[in-house]
Amino acid sequence: MPAVMEPMGWSNAAVAKRYMHVDTELVTSVAEQVGARTTKTRRTTARKAPSCPPDQGASETETETG
Repeated sequence: MPAVMEPMGWSNAAVAKRYMHVDTELVTSVAEQVGARTTKTRRTTARKAPSCPPDQGASETETETG
């Protein structure tokens, strides 16, 4: 919304809401684009936790009790 508000000289979101007339098709399109980017970002930034070899990273109690 700031991308629209600034060129129009609107400093309040209520004013933008009053004068912007957005149809359902545009809202749906933007939502799909945001969803696609969010999903893509999650996939590329998800990382696996580093794994430890069985003999490292376990406490003595865990090692003894198995």
